[in-house]
Amino acid sequence: MPIVVTTSPAVFASASDIASRLGVTFTTAEQAQADAFCGDATELIRDYCRQDITAATGITMDREAPGGPWLDLPQRPVTGVTSVAVNGQTVTDYSQIGDRLYRVYGWRWPSVDTIPPLAIYGLKSTVHVVYDAGYPEVPGVVHATCVRMVLRAMDNPTGLDQAGIDDYTPRFNDGRGGVFLTDDDKRAVRRYRRAAFSIDQGRS
Repeated sequence: MPIVVTTSPAVFASASDIASRLGVTFTTAEQAQADAFCGDATELIRDYCRQDITAATGITMDREAPGGPWLDLPQRPVTGVTSVAVNGQTVTDYSQIGDRLYRVYGWRWPSVDTIPPLAIYGLKSTVHVVYDAGYPEVPGVVHATCVRMVLRAMDNPTGLDQAGIDDYTPRFNDGRGGVFLTDDDKRAVRRYRRAAFSIDQGRS
């Protein structure tokens, strides 16, 4: 069973942030373009980091129960756990330790009374968690990276390197028109990146 995580994240920057950096007042069309680029840049950063980063409440996760006592919650930092259920039955015999939940008897059964004999320990179960996670404010480096990405896109939205003149045809650069992440951008936000070997949360 794939892990399904549901959140409602916000963007990392807005058109007003871009306008203030440029020292201009946007037209309605320019504002709409800047907001669209901010949304694109936000998604690219999130996809790279495998994290939504901004604070969200009521995040839901459904996944197949792990075999051991530890259950990783993919969105981080975890700020609170509202409820946990195994096979539809609420459980409370767990401890939150950092961004993980610990349950001494494991996650494949609702209670110690239902733990099956060793012969069928391969039993599969579903865990449903509702929790809160993320930073209350967009981290400064994430905000700055998003703004930098949008400024590049506003400066050259199509990636045009050379326009057509007379018998010359338009030539585009390496495809980096619009919004993209550079190696410097990735280094800037890498501290917020979830390790690739962690559980899949819908972002790879």
